[in-house]
Amino acid sequence: MNKINIHTSQNSYSITIGSSIFQKFKDFIPQNLLSKKALIVVDRNVHKYHKSILESVLTEVYPQNEFLVLTATENTKSLETTKRIYKSLKQKNLGRDSVLISIGGGVIGDVAGFAASTFMRGIQIIHIPTTLLADADSAIGGKTGVNFSDVKNIIGTFYQPSHVLIDTDFLSTLPKKELKSGIGEIVKYALLSDKDFFEFVLKNIDSIPNLDKKIIGEIINRCILFKAAVVENDEREKDLRKILNLGHTFAHAFESALKFKITHGEAVIAGIISSIFLSERLGIIDEKKRVHLLQLPTKVDISEKILSINPSEVIAFMYLDKKAQAGEIRFVLPSDIGKTLINVIAGKEEIAHAVLSLKGALKKSWD
Repeated sequence: MNKINIHTSQNSYSITIGSSIFQKFKDFIPQNLLSKKALIVVDRNVHKYHKSILESVLTEVYPQNEFLVLTATENTKSLETTKRIYKSLKQKNLGRDSVLISIGGGVIGDVAGFAASTFMRGIQIIHIPTTLLADADSAIGGKTGVNFSDVKNIIGTFYQPSHVLIDTDFLSTLPKKELKSGIGEIVKYALLSDKDFFEFVLKNIDSIPNLDKKIIGEIINRCILFKAAVVENDEREKDLRKILNLGHTFAHAFESALKFKITHGEAVIAGIISSIFLSERLGIIDEKKRVHLLQLPTKVDISEKILSINPSEVIAFMYLDKKAQAGEIRFVLPSDIGKTLINVIAGKEEIAHAVLSLKGALKKSWD
């Protein structure tokens, strides 16, 4: 078991990480979060496989509780789902003295976090991530969001949780597709971190779907430590935190263009590959560096649906991205392992070239 503390201007909280620790939930949660009414927003599949232990453990701590079971798709990240959460909170007379608990992956955490941040101007929330993507990334840092009009995360807040509990045993019932989706964010951190972590992930990436506990634990810890340091220095993404968007300007546009028919992790991998090609196109890196950086993301299998994307449609969605400023599309681009440039402006021709290079690289790897 490991514990990581995060201190921000909005809130300070702990992240508890380990195997078979959910059963000891009460021992890890701060006293001020106990003996309250609770709304538990949970992924339908997690509830299906873990219903008994979820209900027994949480009912012991929160005798007055309500479970809201949701199907976790990108369509769930909506204002309509937010209203359902509001309604459940109101019907059970839950207020600022209550706690909301999210149990699931990024979708559940994002929409529950958004509801918690806006209901009565903010109620406490505990995240219990159950996917690799949420364990390594999305449950940490306080970003919340919902999709609107086919644009990903266009409505959202910065709202830090009161605690995060990561029990890697939940990964055992995760579908392989979702497990692989989490690899996208791990590759991002490997590129952002240092050569040691890059080589560690490169060496062990094939072991991740096999749920090697030692490797999974090490990777999650390294990702969280990196993100925690960034968030503590730049909670609201004014400068440094922008590096965590590596690959995401492309990724969000890919997801929107394909109407969320690929996983977020697949989109992130495609976005990272495209960002590396764009970095070369803009003269930030040379061919040798591009080949070196592509070693890791190109080891990850992603959907062939990526090949159907239209560069013009992708660019159109990029102009709707919240990172666009003054009509200019801005990127985070790698210059080396552990080194990035932020706010890099690229034109339509360079972006289209990067997308076409992505498609060419994927075709070549599949032949």
